[in-house]
Amino acid sequence: MIKVSDVYNFIDSFAPYSTQAEFDNSGYMIGDKSAKVKRILVSLDLTADVLRQAKENSADLIVTHHPVIFQPLHSVMSGTVVYNTVQSGISVISAHTNLDIAENGVNTALVNALGIKEYSVSEADPFIKIAQTEPLDSTQLVRKVSSGLDCAVQFNNVRRKVSRIGFCSGAGSFCLYQAIEEGVDAFITGEAKYNCFSDAEEKNVLLICAGHFDTENIIVPVLAKMLREHFKDIEVIESKEKNPVNTYTNK
Repeated sequence: MIKVSDVYNFIDSFAPYSTQAEFDNSGYMIGDKSAKVKRILVSLDLTADVLRQAKENSADLIVTHHPVIFQPLHSVMSGTVVYNTVQSGISVISAHTNLDIAENGVNTALVNALGIKEYSVSEADPFIKIAQTEPLDSTQLVRKVSSGLDCAVQFNNVRRKVSRIGFCSGAGSFCLYQAIEEGVDAFITGEAKYNCFSDAEEKNVLLICAGHFDTENIIVPVLAKMLREHFKDIEVIESKEKNPVNTYTNK
């Protein structure tokens, strides 16, 4: 019999919860550690729609990347996702920053999505992956990111050949300056503040932002596959989530 705690322990074996950032809240979120698990739904977030999918598929456990409880809750009222999940009897585990930096985690999935197999991890910051590639024009790399992730991207005005590329998925611009110190020609992340684009440009570093959702949702099939291969007697389902950020261009 597979229990919620067994799934937690498996995730802990390759993405140790002890490695999560101080600000994080990964781990057990909702439910019962000893509850039986026959079906798991893997998702980026726990939203009302994801909970609906879990109910429709009779899932016993939802495994998310983003913690559903991140900041302290001052109340848990009817109609909220947390309340409704508790009422459903479905347990929830989240693996956030510990999965970001894991060997086969989110940042690795981002590197792999661009067809890059060889990379190293920054000695100064475990969130940064650095790859050395054949020289590419900046426009080529922009197109490669957009194509590999099938999404729109933002980028600064740097035009040059790039071969040393830094990566940090999601809201990874906090790693930009360390990556620049480590000599990257380009840095790929999900989102960045306005000043990051000009700061990178001053250093002649190409900054590409491909969206928080698109640089992190890629972990869902990876994590689902790992769970399927380890827990062969249970069904693992991948959620069908939509990017909550929409883009409109009046052209």
